[in-house]
Amino acid sequence: LDETFDGVIFTGYHSAAGMNTNPLSHTMNTQNMHVKINGEICSELMLNSMTAAYLGIPVYMVTGDKGLCEWMKAKCPGTTVVPVSEGFGAGSVSIHPNAAVKAIRENAEKALKADKMGCMFPMPEHFNVEIEFKKHMKASGAKWYPGCRQTGVYTVEFDADDYMDVLKFIYWVL
Repeated sequence: LDETFDGVIFTGYHSAAGMNTNPLSHTMNTQNMHVKINGEICSELMLNSMTAAYLGIPVYMVTGDKGLCEWMKAKCPGTTVVPVSEGFGAGSVSIHPNAAVKAIRENAEKALKADKMGCMFPMPEHFNVEIEFKKHMKASGAKWYPGCRQTGVYTVEFDADDYMDVLKFIYWVL
């Protein structure tokens, strides 16, 4: 992704680690209980949407589980969402694949006509990243990343003003 893109559509996304709206809920891997940015549970969709916003690129549409689509609509009301499944405990209910393809195709055409500014994911001025690992030794190792501090047996935090520093931290620590 770079500044030459007019917009993005994210398909097939799932809820974040720490959300109970999809049995596949995780963020980047299954080694953490949650990733938070500025106190908010962070999904891969959030990371990718902030990457797009950092580059000035709107998120025109998101497809995936209902919980994540509802979260995106609350964060970025101009973005079109197409929920294709809904998680319940260890299972999920999906719409028929043909219905999903039809809904995605129809909504994509409409989404691409949306106002660009209404589809820009909100970017904070400062980032506090918190990762709670499932194993204490992951936090102990992560604390060696420059600027990272261990704040609990399983938890590390990192602060930055530049989103690219956040992505580097997540890449190396997760």
